[in-house]
Amino acid sequence: MGIYWQVKLLIMTSTPKKTIYFVRHGESLANTKGVFSATDTPLTEVGRSEAHSIQDRCDPLEIEVIISSDYKRALETAQVINETAKVNIVESSHFREINHPPEIVARSHDDREAMAVLDEIRDNQSDSEYHYSSEENMYDFRDRLADGLESLTARSEETILVVTHSFALATIAAILLTGADVDDKAVERFNNRLTVTNTGITVSPYLSDR
Repeated sequence: MGIYWQVKLLIMTSTPKKTIYFVRHGESLANTKGVFSATDTPLTEVGRSEAHSIQDRCDPLEIEVIISSDYKRALETAQVINETAKVNIVESSHFREINHPPEIVARSHDDREAMAVLDEIRDNQSDSEYHYSSEENMYDFRDRLADGLESLTARSEETILVVTHSFALATIAAILLTGADVDDKAVERFNNRLTVTNTGITVSPYLSDR
């Protein structure tokens, strides 16, 4: 709700230079299994159906380019949307989901060892230098997404669709509403309070004076 209030306020005070639509990928196989996703996790049949539904909603938006996370579930969503949009799809590592430690990938969300790893990460998440192994910490993730947003403002297209992931979308919302230096606690609050459904659309106008 706060996101849409903010967008309305900005539209009243300035004219957007471009409009960016953010879409979460459709349901993935990892979603249904309740496991931590690998990069090559595909969409389910339900996920493909969801992608076709968002395709219908995107038709009137006059999308000029689709920027997609290079993870399989996001790319498959982008490809379905593009069946009618017929624009370039640009793969971007900027809009991936957070990179989890490899020790928990493909493990159940209820797996005790995976939970122990995540508990240790959470206990240290305010330390920008801490890593359990080779994962991204919250600050790595935030900075990557902020760089991705900056790359969107440099593009020539005025209407852009970005296909990304749940936690990425919550973190993008935190960056847009509080700034690129948002801390880990604020990102966690956004993630806990912002519900991002599969193939839901979030809209952000880019303002030329910001």
